[in-house]
Amino acid sequence: MDRIIVGVDGSKGSELAFRWALREAAVHDAILEVVAVHPYPEVVGVPGAQFPIERTEDVEARARQALDELCERVVGPDAEVEVVPIVLIGNVADRLRAAAAHADLLVVGARGVGGFRGLLLGSVSQQCVQHATCPTVVVPTPPDA
Repeated sequence: MDRIIVGVDGSKGSELAFRWALREAAVHDAILEVVAVHPYPEVVGVPGAQFPIERTEDVEARARQALDELCERVVGPDAEVEVVPIVLIGNVADRLRAAAAHADLLVVGARGVGGFRGLLLGSVSQQCVQHATCPTVVVPTPPDA
């Protein structure tokens, strides 16, 4: 195993998935790519005359800062493996699956920041399990988290 992708979104579940993937990467001496996908910026207007509420560059910069802070908190200064933070813009499940196209393993949390609390599996993790071209691990979130 050479390359592991983990999807993060700032949720407790994605942080647990990140920690799990970090341990797995250490076991296999694999590169860990930590991928944060931010949806396209929201737009206002009517069809044919839509304008983004905020610039893509601003969204990307905030996402990069949040990802860097997460990596610092989870990995710390003494990483046992190579950790590569990646920020992407677009449909979350599509971008994660594309990032994992040449990976040995894709890791996601069971539930992210959106959706309904009662679901055991979120829509992104469900789509990754069903459509990823590599093995996919869904790290469960304990009920008390």
